[in-house]
This record gives sequence, C-alpha cells and structure tokens, in this order.
Amino acid sequence: MSSELPTSPNRLFVAQSLLDAWVAAEYPGVAAVLDAIEASGVRTAVLSNTNAAHWALIAESEAARAAYPSVSRHHHLFLSHRLGLTKPDPAIFAAVEAATGIDAARVLYFDDVLPYIEAARAHGWHAEQIDHLVDSTAPQLLAHLRRHGVIT
Repeated sequence: MSSELPTSPNRLFVAQSLLDAWVAAEYPGVAAVLDAIEASGVRTAVLSNTNAAHWALIAESEAARAAYPSVSRHHHLFLSHRLGLTKPDPAIFAAVEAATGIDAARVLYFDDVLPYIEAARAHGWHAEQIDHLVDSTAPQLLAHLRRHGVIT
C-alpha cells in the first residue's frame, strides 16, 4: 500500500483517539495541526472509544469547549457510546465509511493503541500510531501528515 494518499478533496483524516482514559488537557499544538489540515481542504473526524460522561467533560459544555477547543472543529464525530460499536471491531470502521462516503483507501487514521491501528490497517485504512506519552503529539501528527502527502 502506498503511503501517499490521493489528492482529492474528499479525503478524510480521522483524528487520533481521544483516549479511553480521562485526559487532563488538549495536547499542545493540536490546533495548529488542524489549521494545516483545514488549509489542505481535508475533512477531519474523531473516532473514539468513549462514554457519555467522558464526552460531556471534553465536548458538551462551554467549559469543555474552552478546555478542548479542537474537538468542535472536526467535521464528524464517531463516538462508541453513540454508535454502539467499539474499536477494534471492523464494523466501527465500516460505519465511518458509510457515514462519510469515503473509501477505506482514502482514510488516514491516528491512534495511540496498537490493536486499533492494526484493525484499521486490516480494514484498508492508512493508520499511524501516535505515542501520547511523550510531549510531541503534534509534531508526530505533522510528520505523518507530511509523509502521507496531506500537508507540505
């Protein structure tokens, strides 16, 4: 599989998982990553194994939106507790494709959990693992986006 994605504006970038655990703050530099993706004309999405309580803390109040401003910038939100599916079930990846109309080969997906990366790849997605334990989430994302030809 080529690491270069098609250049059509119909590409879909699926953002890194929001973590299955509670998060302390938005990762530094994520807004700039989204700026670069938006400038390239690529739509973005969140695919997260989450639950209603966690989601409320990061997205469903003014305080949450202030603490995690990048969450609301995505074009699509695919949340396990709303879909009734969880990663790494292949059905969750198929649900994303069905809802967006984007073919598997056009998806670039980031996650910190290796079995989810492997499942996404098995489904035909381009997938890259992000190490969230280091202070370089944004640079990791940018490096992968450049390597896949999403940004320059």
